[in-house]
Amino acid sequence: MDITNIFQAIIECNDNTPSTTLKAIKNGEDVNIVSETGESFLHVIAKRYSGEHDVPYLLPVLFQLSNAGIKTNVKNQDGETALHLAVKKTRMQILVRALIMIGVDPKIQNTNGEEIKDLIDEVERGTQICVDLLYPGLWNAVDKGDDDLVLRLVNSWCNLEEIKNGKPLLNLVHLNLIEKTANMIEKSSKTMKLVYASLAKDKKR
Repeated sequence: MDITNIFQAIIECNDNTPSTTLKAIKNGEDVNIVSETGESFLHVIAKRYSGEHDVPYLLPVLFQLSNAGIKTNVKNQDGETALHLAVKKTRMQILVRALIMIGVDPKIQNTNGEEIKDLIDEVERGTQICVDLLYPGLWNAVDKGDDDLVLRLVNSWCNLEEIKNGKPLLNLVHLNLIEKTANMIEKSSKTMKLVYASLAKDKKR
């Protein structure tokens, strides 16, 4: 991957990282570039993140990238999303939760046919709890037409702005869910935007 401002700031992982990445994004830096091995900025974050002490530096970047329209389900040469990389490491529950929140699909299989549930070490109880709480992800829940599960995931701040194959999630909401549920979700979308702006440390969004 080219040494862009976003990439460099993620690698440096310090107090200046969120403001540097936000400025780069606002200046038009491409959030969807990938490396020669197919890795996106989400993969870079998953590799750089090493525990809760990195939360103030890297979590805002994750939500900045989400707000800027990063493609969440990019797979590397091993067929792995950033979520696959994250669950294989220790003390990753906060990042794992955030990745699923922004729309990384926990059901995607890598080239070995493994979902993230197959890769979590049994001692990583916190990560397992996070995955169980947010599984199978908001898009898949809407696709199934499971109103109760969708409401639970929306209440867990899962991303309503997701777009997959050119289709906005909110369009699917109105097609697959009962009218009452769809209207509740539609009304919560403005609040969700404010929440994601706050998580991204973006005061001007």
